[in-house]
Amino acid sequence: MRLFHQASSEGSEDPFADPTAPEKIQVVHGFNLVELKNPESFHDMELLRDVISDPESLVPFPPEQDTKGGLRDFGNPEVLSWDSGGQSVYALFSYQRGEIAFVSDTASLIYGVSKPAYKKLTKTLFHTALDSPPIPEKAATLEEAKPSLQLLGATKKIYLHEGLPKEGTAAFDDAVRDGTARELGRFYFYQPYRDPGIDEKESATLKELLLDGDTLHPWEGEKECEGFHPDYAVRWGNDENPAVLQICLGCGEAILLQSNKELRYDLGLKAQEDFKKLLPVVNRGLNRTLREIWAAVDMEREKTVPGYKKLVDKATPVSASSRWRESLREGAAIKIHEGVPRMMSSWAFDEEMKRHDVTTIAGHGFYAPAINAKKADALREVIADAKTYEKFVSEKECGGFHPDFGVSWKSGDELVHALFCYGCGEAIFTNGKITVRHDLDFEAIRQLYPLFGAYASKRPAPFTPDDPEEILSFQKALKNGAEITVMAGLPREDDPSHGEESKRGDVRKIANEWFYQPGSPAANPDELRRILTDESLTNSFAGKKGGSYFHGDYAVSWMENGERVDLIICLDPPELIFSRGNQELYYGLSMSFEDDLKKALEPHRKTK
Repeated sequence: MRLFHQASSEGSEDPFADPTAPEKIQVVHGFNLVELKNPESFHDMELLRDVISDPESLVPFPPEQDTKGGLRDFGNPEVLSWDSGGQSVYALFSYQRGEIAFVSDTASLIYGVSKPAYKKLTKTLFHTALDSPPIPEKAATLEEAKPSLQLLGATKKIYLHEGLPKEGTAAFDDAVRDGTARELGRFYFYQPYRDPGIDEKESATLKELLLDGDTLHPWEGEKECEGFHPDYAVRWGNDENPAVLQICLGCGEAILLQSNKELRYDLGLKAQEDFKKLLPVVNRGLNRTLREIWAAVDMEREKTVPGYKKLVDKATPVSASSRWRESLREGAAIKIHEGVPRMMSSWAFDEEMKRHDVTTIAGHGFYAPAINAKKADALREVIADAKTYEKFVSEKECGGFHPDFGVSWKSGDELVHALFCYGCGEAIFTNGKITVRHDLDFEAIRQLYPLFGAYASKRPAPFTPDDPEEILSFQKALKNGAEITVMAGLPREDDPSHGEESKRGDVRKIANEWFYQPGSPAANPDELRRILTDESLTNSFAGKKGGSYFHGDYAVSWMENGERVDLIICLDPPELIFSRGNQELYYGLSMSFEDDLKKALEPHRKTK
């Protein structure tokens, strides 16, 4: 939908004066119009009125981002209308932009929506379409979930299960046929080959999220998606009294299984974002091995094979590499080897292996020459620590061991190599004659990411943009002198102040990142324009760097052809998101611009 944006005429009657008591309200959801002749029949009409008429729901729209009379792409918004002063008044709420526009025959005004209002509007408007199922009359109450939540509070260990793809897919059929799936309630999950218990630190984080009073909300009916399908299940309790919370990130819902009952809830917006960031990270740490299958095989064969030695007992103990690891603590000089891309990335692997500066260690490709590690005490300590490793039990279902980095040093007269694979969570130690293989502790993997990330230099990006000219189109208006607005991002989520800051009324969402509004004109516009219009500003997005996750430190915005362009900037790792309408493009930030960009944006940094 295109929206003509103009200012109200001076002296004219304000058509937006009283949205609190309309005789008739209409709600447009998608392409369906619902006439609510009795507004009180809509279950959350009072809430809707309160949000629309509350000044704190609205964040001033920066004048420098105004369309200045032009056309603005407002996506496919939810629309409410009422009569005021003989005119039809419309309120258009855009989920994607986090904005609301009030439009009449004589005027239109655009505002940002505060975070609390965004949450209320999303929840309130989602189920008003004619084709949406009615709100369930007997939706589970939060009170009904209390027994399981109280049990969770007293639980020491939490388990995580990853859901299978949707039924009917080849991956689903294969997993069920091969016996690598199990049922929890009505849905299938991958067999937890390794003990799916979450470590103490992650358990505490997940428990805090699950017990947050804003995580579960009464269910408000089916969503306009392909139906509930759990991505993960969190399990706690014991065999006699288990509780399972199945989480569907697609429709933002959860099903709680307790006492042979299904209780269905909606998830709060913040909880959805938190689950999306936390659960994949925790799940990766479990590294689904074949341990549980092997244990079942052991149990069966012990009954039938005399003198049978358990497969698990054959696993290499961590002590097998202790002699080499201890020599690191004696101060041996270490060299870092950066691995070539995985073989599954054949487009890059085949080409990279042909390079003249690629060598092999234990059959695996690495870039040469190796880098002499300086100030590597932290890396040395992690590699030497026995707690970094666990017994290697089996091959993983990830395509095989392929080292991301290697470390070499002299242990006495021996040259020792330690190779580390993030994908399967394993390490191999070898002196060329003896090879020892271990599983890696998940916390150790997280420590190794940034320590090795500092030495990444030659591995190519995993993909390049389909249209290399696309990014340049975002920069055209800047080159022509468009006004620039800068918004500071909220603190990172692991910052203690993030929780309180996220409750403020003057923050809003852009490309799934939260920023303080309304922003301000660029303090160094000429310098910022020079940096952002340089054709070598970006490189191809190469995935997460150094173990960090993308966080919007700043949003730089300008108008182009009646549309707002947002450049979301993450300084660590150095990455960019260009956002315009429904389009988002991800890029790496060229290292040569990091310092200049940071300096140009520093005046806009939000101080606590």
